Amino acid sequence: DADGGVLAFLPGVAEIERTAERLGGLPDDVVLHRLHGQADPSAQRAAIRAEPDGRRKLVLATSIAQPSLTLDGIRVVVHSG
Repeated sequence: DADGGVLAFLPGVAEIERTAERLGGLPDDVVLHRLHGQADPSAQRAAIRAEPDGRRKLVLATSIAQPSLTLDGIRVVVHSG
């Protein structure tokens, strides 16, 4: 219900990949990013910067980055605990 992007912290890469698979039918105005240490540097940069076309961003990230992570356009943060 909130405007803006969503950042979800997950325990690890396996959880990110499983969650991304389950989110396969996202609307066209939502862009899914995976953010973790094994991701290609260009994919990491894409997850961090704002979407150039104004689409909503959904970032699945490992929780190790939580203390130092600031992403443009994020309005909702979900922590898996």
